[in-house]
Amino acid sequence: MSISKFLAESWAYDFEYHPRQVALYLLFAAAGIAIWLYWPLGNRFTTRPLSCALGSAGLLINLVYGELLLRPGQSPQRNNELSAPSGDLERPSLPEQVALGLRDFGTGLVVLSPFLRLGRYFNPQSSSPARALFFVIGAFLIFLSWLIRRGTSTNEQSQS
Repeated sequence: MSISKFLAESWAYDFEYHPRQVALYLLFAAAGIAIWLYWPLGNRFTTRPLSCALGSAGLLINLVYGELLLRPGQSPQRNNELSAPSGDLERPSLPEQVALGLRDFGTGLVVLSPFLRLGRYFNPQSSSPARALFFVIGAFLIFLSWLIRRGTSTNEQSQS
């Protein structure tokens, strides 16, 4: 699977409602926010807890925008297809949905890391972490999601 085909297919899932994907996104986002909240107060603005917070924000933004706000704009027939328990609607497998969650978590890191400069307004004594590190971590997670999707798609193609 080429990278362009991967991007086209993975972002096509963002415009369909999958209850299991919503649950996974909420679980990942809650875990990331919990890590940031329960991190020791003096160290919350270091790389690890901020990575969790930015990735969780990316998941929540994608969840609200991609899953919940775009669904009412779909046609009633498509909403019925997505809500029906019939087996004719192809849903992504669990590894694919985990890969999508990793991709959106990494995208949150890449997209939201420039906003780290705003942290100086809230805590002037803290040194801001290197934003390039967040970009590298986010790019790694996006690449990891691509590897997972590629691995699961070759397994599914060889089984059929």
